[in-house]
Amino acid sequence: MSSSMIYKQSYDDWSYIYFNPSFCCGLIQDLDEAMKKTTAAWKIAVGHHTMRSVSDHGDTKELLQLLLPVLQV
Repeated sequence: MSSSMIYKQSYDDWSYIYFNPSFCCGLIQDLDEAMKKTTAAWKIAVGHHTMRSVSDHGDTKELLQLLLPVLQV
């Protein structure tokens, strides 16, 4: 695969990205535990991928399903 094809694919189509539930769920479980333990008034979570997007690729359904409930503490 040429580098221009990799760029074209990664720019226009994110569907080839493999979602690894076991890795992701472990991170989400750790975050859930940390969110429940903290007594901080403010809790800020930062991530690279958006949960909601009006772009062509749309929402990240896995993050909405798995991460949003953790953030709504």
